[in-house]
Amino acid sequence: MITPDYVLSSDKETQRLVFLLHGYGANGADLLEIGHFWAPSLPLTTFISPNAPEKCDGGPFGYQWFGIKDLDPLDMRRGLDRAAPALKDFIEGQARTHNLTPNQIALVGFSQGAMLALEMLFYIPGLAGVVAYSGAFYKPPKVSFKGPYPPVLLAHGTLDPVVPYASLALAEVSLKKLGVGVETQSCVGLGHSIDVAGLHRGLEFIQRIFTKNSPIIVMNDKSTLNTKEF
Repeated sequence: MITPDYVLSSDKETQRLVFLLHGYGANGADLLEIGHFWAPSLPLTTFISPNAPEKCDGGPFGYQWFGIKDLDPLDMRRGLDRAAPALKDFIEGQARTHNLTPNQIALVGFSQGAMLALEMLFYIPGLAGVVAYSGAFYKPPKVSFKGPYPPVLLAHGTLDPVVPYASLALAEVSLKKLGVGVETQSCVGLGHSIDVAGLHRGLEFIQRIFTKNSPIIVMNDKSTLNTKEF
């Protein structure tokens, strides 16, 4: 069962939700850091960063959306098929709690969480958009509904040793073939993490899809958001 373990509200009133989906071996607190970076520039927004529903196979303290032996596409596809329905139910439940519609909801994921965020494109019609950091896309064997699909931002480090940088181009091609509008951000010299350039770009994207004109948060260009995923 997925629960709203970590929540950050930037205002008393919630008119938008941003779900932050962590990677394999991490937890919801890890990606809530993004909410703290973005919240000053995204008023009326609540950030929800749940723990994945399973204890991680690869470590005693983290969580996983599904087990990973390797990046074999068939295994990944099976994992996504198993994990996606529970995430869909969780997101829709939170939308009902806040009395919001899908176009007031954005998904942001890192690594395995990015794969799940992209999967939701084909589970929940009308989402505002998806930001996928250091992820990959595995085309569903069938889609429950045809577009229009919301826009997607793919961001990936060029030196990622865990999920290869080539995954960005592969995801872009596959998503575009399905009719998804895709933007990309290549983070030069970055490994399996999120840097400030990626945070800036993600914030601008979220602001745009929510049709807000808030200023972009100012951060040190040399900083990197540390992540526990592996």
